[in-house]
Amino acid sequence: MSGSYYDISSMTYSPDGRVFQVEYSQKVIENSETVIGVKCKDGIVLGSEKLLHSTLQVENTHKRIFTVDKHIGMVVTGKIPDGVHIVNRARSESKEYTETFGVPISGKILADRLGQFVHVNTLYYFYRPYGSAGIIGSYDASGPSLFMYESNGVCVGYHACAIGKGKQTARSELEKRDFKSMTCREALQQIAKIINLCHEEFKEKRFEVELSWICAETNYQHQLVPLQLRDEVDKKAKDEIEREQMGE
Repeated sequence: MSGSYYDISSMTYSPDGRVFQVEYSQKVIENSETVIGVKCKDGIVLGSEKLLHSTLQVENTHKRIFTVDKHIGMVVTGKIPDGVHIVNRARSESKEYTETFGVPISGKILADRLGQFVHVNTLYYFYRPYGSAGIIGSYDASGPSLFMYESNGVCVGYHACAIGKGKQTARSELEKRDFKSMTCREALQQIAKIINLCHEEFKEKRFEVELSWICAETNYQHQLVPLQLRDEVDKKAKDEIEREQMGE
């Protein structure tokens, strides 16, 4: 991909209507770990593939899933520092909204505001687009909601979504399953299986699955899935994949 001097600034359009700086940021995201979000009948599940880049790296660190407010969680992919900056902005938006209006911010309002915040970096020559995208899951008075924002500022609601290098495999697998009829606990193994399938496609080295949920079991607050339960569903998912491969 060559911008031929049209990629010096995110303000500049090429003759065929492309903004190369934004396309470069999207390329970063397409080459990053896969993250997934699903809306179940009783809540939200977020999942992430986390590569372990060194044998010296401590497991269960280098987070990709974050809590924004008690009822809101986010999973990010791409450049983690960019993602953390956006998470911190989400936390500020949530806090200011509650202080101003006296009620917790909804997932939709937060997603719209984050989309606008991310979009601003595509409008000025002295900014660069964020090399990160993410999924926002929440549970409020209207029930569970799921949104995904991209590096160009586009923010859309989904029943299930995925982004990252394995997004095509993940989306294909998500479409085969009816998460609307599953509980969050039932969906955990399915999410772990999809993440493992995405990882296998690219034959990366060591990795771990990170999962969080918002449902009755967490009192409708965003929490990481307990490590024991996460390891259990991850093992079952890997065993299921192995049985299917042997059956072939």
